[in-house]
Amino acid sequence: MRNRIIAVTLAAVLCGALTASCRNGSTEDTSSAPSPVTLTIWHNDTQSNDPGSRQQRILQVANQYMELYPHVTIETVGNVGEEKMFTSMLAGSGPDLVKPNWVFGGQWGATGVLADLTDLVNRDDNFDKDDIISAAWDRCTYKNRIYTIPDEINSSEFYYNIDLLSRKGYDGPPRTYQELVEMAVDLTEYDSDGKIVRAGFIPDYPWMEKVLWPVAFGAKWIDPETNKITFDSPEMHAAYQWQLDIYNTIGYDKLLTFKTSLGSGTTNVAGSPFIDEKLVMQFSGEWLMDEIAQQRPNMNYGVTYCPYPDGKPELEGSMFITAHVWGINKRSDQTLEENWKFLSYLTSKDIMKQLSAGYNGDGILMARKSVLNNLPASVHPLKRKVAQMLQSDKCTGFPMSLYINDYLVEIDQQLTLVFSNKISLDDALENVTVKIQKFADENPIND
Repeated sequence: MRNRIIAVTLAAVLCGALTASCRNGSTEDTSSAPSPVTLTIWHNDTQSNDPGSRQQRILQVANQYMELYPHVTIETVGNVGEEKMFTSMLAGSGPDLVKPNWVFGGQWGATGVLADLTDLVNRDDNFDKDDIISAAWDRCTYKNRIYTIPDEINSSEFYYNIDLLSRKGYDGPPRTYQELVEMAVDLTEYDSDGKIVRAGFIPDYPWMEKVLWPVAFGAKWIDPETNKITFDSPEMHAAYQWQLDIYNTIGYDKLLTFKTSLGSGTTNVAGSPFIDEKLVMQFSGEWLMDEIAQQRPNMNYGVTYCPYPDGKPELEGSMFITAHVWGINKRSDQTLEENWKFLSYLTSKDIMKQLSAGYNGDGILMARKSVLNNLPASVHPLKRKVAQMLQSDKCTGFPMSLYINDYLVEIDQQLTLVFSNKISLDDALENVTVKIQKFADENPIND
């Protein structure tokens, strides 16, 4: 469904102006009035009438902009997939601005679909590039050129039930991965038939995490100097071996059966394994805090960094970032400057501050430091803590390339085989490295 927001038309404005001029006996020249401009936006968020939804927040900002600039009409279309965005822009049509997944930025920029925003960003003092955290910029930059602008950011944190830890004599979460493995086993409880009724921790729940654990272990996916894929490095091996250690110690079939009983764990439905105390510890995104606030506001829990590898305290506090991003169609009918004028407004300090209130005041983490440091008073203290964590210089993410999706899909396929006991971890790491190296050779990041 196409949502169209129409500003006061230029004709009406001119009509009112001319009427007033006639009444005053004036012959004031109106030729300097700006020409009408229509900006079309396609985004990948769900079409929704919920006032707190991303769709409605985009419409709110568009309305505000049109009040400031009555000659501008902004049309928005939601729930548009990246394939449709790309093919439409490639054909010379499509929208003026798009909001795709960040992984497409480099590819679309390199193929001439997205406009290069580097010079616009660097010369716009009001935009204040340095206010945006560097890890978010890394998700928008390919070969030192900026093709997208970040707004909302996300990560995954380590959640733990304070009461359940205390019952077992623990005064806090694990600091190292060796401690995590030991606590995951110790905190797992069984019924009289030996079936798991509560798990201490499940490493691949609620999903097979492909970025968090490698970041925590200091692993790299590619060597930027040599363009070599490094998925078979000792650090990458360690990032997954500890997960297998938990399965092997508890029993693969037992833990898999219990995990399957929990459901996907990725939808915002009433109840979740962590909230219902079927899991003592879990990694998840910031939305879990919002679910807890709605479903069990008095839950005694904590949120912190994931553990660090034994013997490597310098990696403590490592995190990763993903980002929602905006780009400009290089073949837009409007000028690059006109598009940038709106995009810089949409991602400005004031607008990000406005949007940071989030759904029902629970808070959304935006890419600007000034916003992360001044979240609304209604935001939970733990989310404020995460806002500070994400500004660390140890915050990074999956590297930008032209084959991100291919890389991530291959990782997922190979590790699924590992966690299904079908191939060894060593074989999986080698398989990924060999296959993705072909993509790297065709699309070097160091030329």
